[in-house]
Amino acid sequence: MERKLLAILAADVVGYSRLMNEDEAGTLATLRSRQKTLIEPRIGEHGGRVVKLMGDGVLAEFASVVHAVECAVAVQRGIAASNANLPPERRMDLRIGVNLGDVMVEDGDIYGDGVNIATRLEQLAEPGGICVCGSTYEQVKHKLKLAYLDIGEQQVKNIDDPIRVFRIDPGRPATSRKRPKPGGAPALREAPLPQNAAGRSDPSRPGIVVLPFDNLSAETGQEVLCDGLTSDITTDLSKFSSLFVIAANTAFTYKGRPTRVEEVARALDVRYVLEGSVQQMGERIRINAQLIDAAAGHHLWAQRFDRRTGDLFAVQDEMLRLIVTALAVRLTAAEHERAARKHPASVNAYEAYLRGMHLYSTRSADELAASRAWFDRAVELDPLYARAWGALAYVYVQEWLNGWRDDSVLELAERYAHKAVELDPNDYMPHSFLAFCCLNARNFELAMAEYERAYALNPSDADLLADISEALVSVGRHGEAIQHIQRAMEINPHTPDWYRWDLGWAHYFAKDYEKALVALRQIPRPQPDVHLMLAAVLARLGQTKETAAEMKRFRKARPGWTVASERQSVRFRDPADEEHWLQGARMAGLPEDEAAGTT
Repeated sequence: MERKLLAILAADVVGYSRLMNEDEAGTLATLRSRQKTLIEPRIGEHGGRVVKLMGDGVLAEFASVVHAVECAVAVQRGIAASNANLPPERRMDLRIGVNLGDVMVEDGDIYGDGVNIATRLEQLAEPGGICVCGSTYEQVKHKLKLAYLDIGEQQVKNIDDPIRVFRIDPGRPATSRKRPKPGGAPALREAPLPQNAAGRSDPSRPGIVVLPFDNLSAETGQEVLCDGLTSDITTDLSKFSSLFVIAANTAFTYKGRPTRVEEVARALDVRYVLEGSVQQMGERIRINAQLIDAAAGHHLWAQRFDRRTGDLFAVQDEMLRLIVTALAVRLTAAEHERAARKHPASVNAYEAYLRGMHLYSTRSADELAASRAWFDRAVELDPLYARAWGALAYVYVQEWLNGWRDDSVLELAERYAHKAVELDPNDYMPHSFLAFCCLNARNFELAMAEYERAYALNPSDADLLADISEALVSVGRHGEAIQHIQRAMEINPHTPDWYRWDLGWAHYFAKDYEKALVALRQIPRPQPDVHLMLAAVLARLGQTKETAAEMKRFRKARPGWTVASERQSVRFRDPADEEHWLQGARMAGLPEDEAAGTT
């Protein structure tokens, strides 16, 4: 039996059993078509050989590992394009694994651990994604400019030793290292950019992630308090320019999962991890926390805080001081000021605010009203709670944007947002709430000034950077908008759908419709606004059939929406930008008014 060192590509269909159960004939026809017209040709074009087709899977070999990964990327991009005109429930996604290893060859088939590992890597990949082993990564990292994410060593079935695994996002290029150039309006001051999408930074700027605190309380309702503590500590740490802090959204992907600190640190490319637990017992609260140097494999400190519930915020401040001291973080005078935001006077008010944030949704008027009710409760319990006033303002504007409030609410929202800033000028969030209100009132200069102030107070908050990206589009600074949303994605590697919407939005106005399409196609559960933007992008690209399919989905979700409605909901300083968007919506088939939409 001959032995060879080969690159092995293993692929299979995600959710194949479900697809077969729903439409056996259609699924088989689609699979055979994809194999014959897309997968097999791509393998041949990249110098590979199809070893065998296994039901919903494919096994192929390559003499070159670079060609194998290039083929995997080409296949995934081709599949994404083929899925473009299908509804989400009928899309056929692949997972792909690529391994470089020793295999046994007999009668045209291949065997051994090299093949088994490729199959296990495929099982670790996300739908539409690719996983490769460490040796594959070392061979291709300088040759193929792709977005790589180290997810650490993984123990897989029937393989004795753990495997170092890297994920590749085929729809995302390697992150640009260029800094945005100032536009015509006052430029936002840039904090140092991290070095890659996973958060690698230089030794003088250590990286840290705050893992979700475990809820040890008897009541599951206290979960919101644990999550709030995690988010607040993350936010407070991100104010310090000498730290690189992984966003809370990414940290929450580890919630409820058995994790090893070393693996988390390696996957996110940070050195330090804060973890802990919260237990509330009547009027008492116990918080256990430990700061771990994952690189060195030891604790920097471990602390138990047994306090009255009302001392929760003092515990937060103490933990912050312990972390900063342990990491030898040097604070500027401005950073001391940033750390001085006011805490709410009442833990009950804080909990009401957290519940409002947890329930926030614009899917319906009732859901948004439920969120607003908790913010109302928070300011009732603590009339000096700045963030709660700002959140109220934000919700009022969202209700207006969705057509659930008349124009009079804008004045009330702006008044509440100004009140929030006056109550706590050192907290970046009220400034961002006020900026959002001003942007929608078409007060562009004040909006950008408030966003700049929020940015100065916290230059490393991923959600803030994403919000600023959308505002930069509104004032015509499209290139900067792209840079800001890309930086948000670096801080928050587990990218939320709305970040991809912002990236697609920015690329649309930069007139790079291909990149806009790539960003939007990566949203797994598109909301109506995504379907509308997809329709406009596809119309600009001349893809008539796909345009009609996306517009149909949008019109089903928003039957009464028109160009006039869209004009009301968007904000642009330059009339040319507004016309560029509305013309795209017209090209996609959005009716000019309700009468036109019913003819």
